[in-house]
Amino acid sequence: MRKCLRCNSEMIENIEIRTNEAIGISVGEKGIFKGSLGKLNASVCPECGYTETYLANTKKLEKLIK
Repeated sequence: MRKCLRCNSEMIENIEIRTNEAIGISVGEKGIFKGSLGKLNASVCPECGYTETYLANTKKLEKLIK
């Protein structure tokens, strides 16, 4: 359960982010031909509308850190 950083209400999680080009936005390493770190999801506060994004799966990020 995520809490809103602005008003401390319970957020709605696992909202899919879409673009006009493709479904989802991914986060990748810097540089040419680097792999994607994964798909971004979002949480939205139903009270104030604050929205935050996060990696749906952090396993690739954990491997990169090690």
